[in-house]
Amino acid sequence: MTPIKLIQQAIEDAVRKDDQSSPHKKLLTTSERNIAFHIGSALEQVISEIDEFKRYQVDVEYNRQGENDDPKKLNSKRVIPDIVIHKRGLTHEDDNDANYLWIEIKMIWNFNGKRDSITNAEKRKGFYKDKYKLVLARSEKQYKHAAFLIFNRRSASCHSLKPLPLNSTRLPHTKSVYEPASFLASKYSQ
Repeated sequence: MTPIKLIQQAIEDAVRKDDQSSPHKKLLTTSERNIAFHIGSALEQVISEIDEFKRYQVDVEYNRQGENDDPKKLNSKRVIPDIVIHKRGLTHEDDNDANYLWIEIKMIWNFNGKRDSITNAEKRKGFYKDKYKLVLARSEKQYKHAAFLIFNRRSASCHSLKPLPLNSTRLPHTKSVYEPASFLASKYSQ
């Protein structure tokens, strides 16, 4: 299963489960941390059923790396990824396949798929900071895949970084690779 299919399945599962259990407050109108928890939980369920992922774990806001439990750093700065699929306790030096997927999540209510739709200066700064974290996750930590989930008032979109040469730190354009099922837009608009 491709990383995008994993993410798509997890978002749909998390939203469907929330729809059944929470009629008062919809998941996609809550905080980034809460959404990350629910998507991470759904990802854990999805990968547990796939043989090739049996040795991986899903962690939300996991800020450690390696057997020594060192703080996770990118570009010599401490970072906390929103969601990772990895082999906990291993680094890419220990195992080339240790780091599978790094996901960053942003709530940008007026986002329409174009960067210039982000009018709030703080949100724009956060957008570029998270996007740069994904570039560094690929180049420094050798994550096989990186994805940027952006939620707005009507829908969700997943942007996947184009493959980069290892150790590249240039900031690539993202390409939208997942448009959500129509029920996300219709059920979760305010």
